[in-house]
Amino acid sequence: MRAAFLAGLLAVAPCLADEDEAWLRRADVPAGTRPLLAVLLDRSAATTGLVDVPAPFDPQIDYGAGLAADARCDGPKFYVRRGPGPAPDCLLVAPLETLACDVARAPLATYGYFAASPATTAECLAHAAGRVVDAHVFYTGNFLNYLLSAPPWVSQPGATAFADRLADALAATAGLDAALLVTDDDGPGGAYVAIAPVASEVAAARIPTLVMTPPAGDPALAESLGEAARWLRGDAVQSGNDGRADPAALDPRAAGRYASPFDTACKPVSLALLTASDLSSGEQLLAAELGAADLREDLPGMQSAPLLWSAPGLGFSPPTRSPGQTS
Repeated sequence: MRAAFLAGLLAVAPCLADEDEAWLRRADVPAGTRPLLAVLLDRSAATTGLVDVPAPFDPQIDYGAGLAADARCDGPKFYVRRGPGPAPDCLLVAPLETLACDVARAPLATYGYFAASPATTAECLAHAAGRVVDAHVFYTGNFLNYLLSAPPWVSQPGATAFADRLADALAATAGLDAALLVTDDDGPGGAYVAIAPVASEVAAARIPTLVMTPPAGDPALAESLGEAARWLRGDAVQSGNDGRADPAALDPRAAGRYASPFDTACKPVSLALLTASDLSSGEQLLAAELGAADLREDLPGMQSAPLLWSAPGLGFSPPTRSPGQTS
């Protein structure tokens, strides 16, 4: 589900210091460095087709009312899972009465979940014993009841499903920067940087205005991945010269070149591809290269951008309870 998807991105990716040093489960990064999620959003004609997605969570509905008393979660309370993975089983995990962080209140009240960076988690769990060092996802009991109630599936155009769920997931996340590349719907094949890196909640607020025009054109995923690679490296702009491109993505010191989002060594960057099209073998190779190549050889360590893709809409699948899932 989308909360676990973003929790995985908030967990700092390891950075290879040299060929003799083992990859680490977590890597220390400079103070103030935030993980970046760069999303390549397919706005081609292929996304006008209908996809099936769960009906959205409505915080005004008591989803526990339709569940047996011995199977429902405590709606007003909060449940926590550490890092990415399935939602916790509320029958096995003790709930929290309160959270010690204001930043979680609005997302939990609106979306039913909140993906927190390690720093934000430490604030939210300030009253809990033990040192908190990982990203966590917080859920309301009512949201877990929503998952357990098997919400009805509805049909939506793929473009709408992608944009709506991406905006919700980014708005329900703290400690993450986001950028958006969009496939060009009115010009030569390729993508342009529609939103240069900003706080995830800022990107979420801008997405609806960027997807108001009807999807059109060819996805040209190979060309779009190539343009994403040029942006990540700080190379010259090629297909990204679009009037809707964010000027903040350009290097002010060099005309016609991108400002690489790798502004510090070992900055955690992930690239997600939301598309209605299957990747060809060549496109899969391009995607793999982004996660394996050093995209900034002028910086210490290895700067790579592992690519994830999901269709439709951030990896949704019918929810099931996971017995024994406690964290």
